[in-house]
Amino acid sequence: MNYGQLFKNLKRNPPKGWRVIHYVSGVSGGVYFWPAHVPHQTELPSVQADGRLLHFSMLFEFHVIKKSSRARILARTRFHGAKPKNDFRWLSLQHLATQHCGGKDVNKAPANSTASVALWDDGDLQQIAFATPIKRAANHIRDYLQHPAYSLSSFINHL
Repeated sequence: MNYGQLFKNLKRNPPKGWRVIHYVSGVSGGVYFWPAHVPHQTELPSVQADGRLLHFSMLFEFHVIKKSSRARILARTRFHGAKPKNDFRWLSLQHLATQHCGGKDVNKAPANSTASVALWDDGDLQQIAFATPIKRAANHIRDYLQHPAYSLSSFINHL
């Protein structure tokens, strides 16, 4: 998946109600979004910018796992401390997303400063594989974000 091309396509014609923020290239990269009606949550000026979240506390990431060709939206959040489980804010968002809003748990991977609190991989996202043409992938993302899963809408409404 060429996240740079996908970002350009989505930036030119963003999903209704969403801001397209930036992208990270490569197999483990993604395109980052934020709901237009929710004020941005930013870090204190003393916190260093991160390659995935920049100066934001949380963003939504579109990503396709190359091995399984599974597309998903992740709520990626910055944590403070050695691990996400040591950060109250990260734990609160993870609990809200998975226990109260129906988001799916994310397989825990080693993390330095950001980690995903939950994922959504249903609906039009199931039509996207790692090799899906960019224009088609962008259209499926727009469709999904215009009418997201109830669990994603519920989580966003709590932000």
